Amino acid sequence: MESCTHSSSYSLVRLVNPVSSTHNTAGHTLKSSLIYNYEIDTSDRSDSQKSSYRFKLYSEVAGLGGDVLFSKNQIDFKSDINIYKRFSITSVMRMGAIFPLFNQSTSITDRFFLGGPMSLRGVLYRGMGPFDKTNCLGGDIFGIASLSLLAPLPFVKSRNFCSHFWLNSGSLAILKKDVPYSEQALSLLQKPTIVGGAGIAYKLNNLQLELNYCLPISAFETDKLKKGFQFTLGLMF
Repeated sequence: MESCTHSSSYSLVRLVNPVSSTHNTAGHTLKSSLIYNYEIDTSDRSDSQKSSYRFKLYSEVAGLGGDVLFSKNQIDFKSDINIYKRFSITSVMRMGAIFPLFNQSTSITDRFFLGGPMSLRGVLYRGMGPFDKTNCLGGDIFGIASLSLLAPLPFVKSRNFCSHFWLNSGSLAILKKDVPYSEQALSLLQKPTIVGGAGIAYKLNNLQLELNYCLPISAFETDKLKKGFQFTLGLMF
């Protein structure tokens, strides 16, 4: 079964008290934007389904009034492939970028943030990217890739419980105006943060409860990682 949905919306946001760490964007701002969402989902959650995928597109353009001007886009893709009985492989790819218009700078309220079990396992919530002391500043461009092997637990009949072995990687950065965007995107892909691990997951509809052991493989000095056991609860993509 395949479902396809479109949605559009209008957003009007006034920021009165910005985060103190973003002194260059301090002051009152008014954002007026149009938002468009597109989604394709082929999953039907049946035991007989061999494979499925989900594709999501998010697009936002700000500048229809107000003093905030940018173009923001994000693409999410997830695929599930059943390889044998209750053994399956799940892959996830996400990427996004926000481009300021007319030589403006992006605001922390509109940037991307990475970290946490539903974006990057083994990284603390909003634990990636540049920081101002303890404040995460987010990023203008990001990329995520994840691969998981799901297997049944021995002596457990419930299909909601499973073990999984996973490897995820991601990068996040603030764009520099004096460097071509293509070069910055390539540099982002060449030096990702990588974390692997294994654990137990319990699924209930769109909720997922996980107990994982996380092992960082490569990271930046500013990344806030979680080595060892991590217990999480979140919404599945």
